[in-house]
Amino acid sequence: DAEQEDAGALVNALLGDGSRRLAEGNLAFVTVTRDMLLSGGLEALDPTAAVLQIQPELYGLPEVLNACRELADAGYAIALDDFRFSEDLRPLLELATIVKIDSAERGLAALGRECEAVAPYQVQLLAEGIDHRADHETCLRLGFSLFQGLLFARPEQVTRRDLSVAQIRTISVMNRVRDLDVTEQQLEEEFRTDPGLSYK
Repeated sequence: DAEQEDAGALVNALLGDGSRRLAEGNLAFVTVTRDMLLSGGLEALDPTAAVLQIQPELYGLPEVLNACRELADAGYAIALDDFRFSEDLRPLLELATIVKIDSAERGLAALGRECEAVAPYQVQLLAEGIDHRADHETCLRLGFSLFQGLLFARPEQVTRRDLSVAQIRTISVMNRVRDLDVTEQQLEEEFRTDPGLSYK
């Protein structure tokens, strides 16, 4: 299920490599679901390392607007993905830091209209779908300052190996060994409960 996959990816990024390591020092754009926004769990993310990306299907929901307001007040950057301007989106646009517009799906005239519509707001424009240098130059002239697309990097699957239960247990025992307050009897008991570790 998509909700579980999104939440699982977020947990793995936070508890495994960490958002800074995963994004190699760059801002990580994290696509968030309605439930993630309302759960309060997103506050575990470092606001200086992550941008919370809102999908178009969530734009009109009052509870999403309230959650975005709280997160923006707490210092989180909000990105509106695949944005198309309409009057009813003004309250959400006022909270946004970044507006993402898919340049590959729109002609030059449509891109220009979107740029004019969001110009009064304090947002950065991000052009998605930049696959060719000509697209990049066009979007630069229109006022875009951020870019995503194959011209800059091809998507790659991030793979990593989680620690096994045995490795976690070993680390726990090593920490006990370094603790000056732990007695020899307590250490002996730690090893006794793990025959494999005791044998090694």
